[in-house]
Amino acid sequence: MADKIWIQGYGTVSVAGWANPTVDGGYLNAASSLFNGTTSKVDFGANFRPAKTDPWTVSFWLKVDNVLASAFVHLIGNYNTDTSKGWVVFLRRDSLLGSNQPTINLSWGGTGSLVIEAHEFILSSNTWYHVCVLSNGGTQATSKIVINGVDRATTAYTDGLTAAAYDSNVTIGIAPNGVNPLAGKWDEQVFAASTALSVADCATLYNSGRPSTPTGVTGVTNWHRMGTDFVDQIGAINGSGTDVTASSDMP
Repeated sequence: MADKIWIQGYGTVSVAGWANPTVDGGYLNAASSLFNGTTSKVDFGANFRPAKTDPWTVSFWLKVDNVLASAFVHLIGNYNTDTSKGWVVFLRRDSLLGSNQPTINLSWGGTGSLVIEAHEFILSSNTWYHVCVLSNGGTQATSKIVINGVDRATTAYTDGLTAAAYDSNVTIGIAPNGVNPLAGKWDEQVFAASTALSVADCATLYNSGRPSTPTGVTGVTNWHRMGTDFVDQIGAINGSGTDVTASSDMP
């Protein structure tokens, strides 16, 4: 067998032994991140702590083992339930539709707290979804939850916002104080640390699947291929994993 093959969209791929195949100009990550539902987490340190008045975006692929197993699951954020400071993207059983209707939400703690709930989109277990959450900044910021390339929730902070002091790092899979763990998989994460991407940008990321680079979108400042490697491929927001393993199940 030849030691390299061409894969459309990735370029020339080294296949010697099929261990950690490399792509000319980058790395073709052949794994998602598996979270065990008890202790797994990725900690991104203090480098990504957007205030309520800052513009920002986070985008990722998500697959939850059982969307009804817990009333509240921390997906990503630095919200500390002990201090009520920070922000969090989370899964919960919808407060409007009933306990058997799991939805994606965004919440800010402290002064100017608000929950944005994508209650018109109900998630299913063991299904991959692309989630893009963004805020355009300012004291009257508008935030959106975009799922599979479609705007599912838009809310403006009409009462006004003030920047809050955060005392915790951004984590994936479990809250900074160790509660509300995720049992499921996570892949292809993108940060736009100072930009609110558009819904069209989120749709581009969704339609690109698992690209060798997050192309076609301007403003992306950070990108993590996930698996068990949380090194920022284009920026400096590196993550450190605990009890996170690699899965061949990918979107």
